[in-house]
Amino acid sequence: MAHLVHTAHTIAFNSRSAYTLDVATLVGERPTWTTAALLESAAAYGGELLPGFYESWIVLERARLAVVFDRRMGRLLERLIAEQRWDDTLAWAERWIDLDDAPEPAYRALMRAYAALGDASGVMITYRRCRAALRVEMGVAPSPETRRLVESLTHGAAAEPHPAATTAAAEPGARERPPGPAVADERQGLKAALARVEVERQRADCYRLGLSMVILLISAAGATLAQRQSIKG
Repeated sequence: MAHLVHTAHTIAFNSRSAYTLDVATLVGERPTWTTAALLESAAAYGGELLPGFYESWIVLERARLAVVFDRRMGRLLERLIAEQRWDDTLAWAERWIDLDDAPEPAYRALMRAYAALGDASGVMITYRRCRAALRVEMGVAPSPETRRLVESLTHGAAAEPHPAATTAAAEPGARERPPGPAVADERQGLKAALARVEVERQRADCYRLGLSMVILLISAAGATLAQRQSIKG
């Protein structure tokens, strides 16, 4: 069945045709998230939505989809690490880095994979990449979790337990527990999303300003031409 239906005067998308939508594959929830389902969902994201367009609804939707992708990638890398699929971990962590500004969990996954493969230099190179990316993109240093991980991996100690499998021990007399790694990652993801929204807002302002200048120039040119024609007449 054709994806488009048309008449002599109209054209429309045929919603009854056999089609797939990448956004639906990305954001759709599953009763059970298998590794294969996470791979399919993450693979559907090809980068920011409608690059080059800065209308307010596009900026918000672009940020929303980026946050969903970050969440899917975080779960996927946790699963790949648990299954010790190190080559897949390296490939998907690099994909996340390529599509995002500075996803710190992706760098941690890379460091774990390199350590498991016995590549100590890969661990340090990845940490330096992470530090540089965070400084350039967000003006911050790596989180304490990332620093603890690189120290444990480069000093020959066993890598710290995976965040999903640990619970923080309460300090004596402490009234509140510090936020765990999952909460810290969520906050970091929110900060990154807000930073992306701010960048898109600034781009939108520049776009509107440029468009206004073009309209003013065209209007001025039109008025000048009309004036000249009036004088000639």
